[in-house]
Amino acid sequence: MRILYCDGACSGNPGPAGSAAILIDLDGTRIETSVSRWIGVATNQIAELDAFLLALDLAAALASPATIRTDSQYAVKGVNEWLPNWKRNGWRNAQRKPVANEAIWKAIDAKVLALDPKPAVAWIKGHAGDRWNPVVDRLAVEVSLRQPDFPSRSPPRLSEPAS
Repeated sequence: MRILYCDGACSGNPGPAGSAAILIDLDGTRIETSVSRWIGVATNQIAELDAFLLALDLAAALASPATIRTDSQYAVKGVNEWLPNWKRNGWRNAQRKPVANEAIWKAIDAKVLALDPKPAVAWIKGHAGDRWNPVVDRLAVEVSLRQPDFPSRSPPRLSEPAS
């Protein structure tokens, strides 16, 4: 069984956001592959779902069963519990309102359906002793803060060189 971790991060909610996913090697001792990306200004939920999309992309490259671990209960419950009902109800939630982040959920659904075998999706408590969760969290935070042209930055004063 291959193990993947994913996490999203944003500074503020919404704020500059990033996502990351890692694939752990077969003996569980090192990162085999990692991916991360800055996703712009987004909410934490969007960052978490984007990270899940990255993990699904890594899982698609595997020809073996995989488990995706995330500290996002939103992602886990969405995939494991809510998706079938949302689809059956025309992408409406239990309150008959449109599903939040519907476009991302549809992308997740399409990727999950295309995978064979389907990955297991498991929740892990964040920052609670798991070896790899803090690593993927750090990758997501780093990429969320790396974007140099985030609009909330103050423009340089005329006496300062532009960075």
